[in-house]
Amino acid sequence: VFSGVNLDLARGGNAHWIFHEVPIEDKINDNLYFRDSYRQLKLAMEKMGNRYYALLYKSKEMYYHRKELNWGWDKILLYINYLSNNNGISWIRGIFFTLTCALIAFLCLNFQMKEPLFHWTTDASLEDTFEAIRFNAEYFISYLSTYPILKLDGLKENWVVDLIVLLSRIFVSVGIYQIITAFRKYGK
Repeated sequence: VFSGVNLDLARGGNAHWIFHEVPIEDKINDNLYFRDSYRQLKLAMEKMGNRYYALLYKSKEMYYHRKELNWGWDKILLYINYLSNNNGISWIRGIFFTLTCALIAFLCLNFQMKEPLFHWTTDASLEDTFEAIRFNAEYFISYLSTYPILKLDGLKENWVVDLIVLLSRIFVSVGIYQIITAFRKYGK
């Protein structure tokens, strides 16, 4: 965390400096050191009232906390938080996350339609390809504007459709929440 620090002229009082290799089994995970360093910096910035740097240090603290955790639900939640808004500091990332989740759900729902909107083909002309992209972009915007319903007309009636709709509602809602969280970063 500290760069450009020179200890050549440092005085340690009655301290005895011992320089030797620490055995591998005695070393603590570097992520723990980084997380604690950023936590201390975050607390110092909060005490000084510097909200901007406190948020940046909190983001770094959560990044290293996620790396330190073993695989489980907490790590998954911290990873989603990191992906969706960089731990509370990037609203543009929240918009990208929301649109990406909605697009994935839209594509999955397309394959569950009785008559899909588009098909994958390699023998279409460039003009037809651009027309299909424009048409599907319009349909995607119409689909996204139906939030929180997020359903398309002409879907098959089965549990796969219900699962896709449920997951799309969850992840689009998380994305919207993350956008709001990142916008409010200076409001507290």
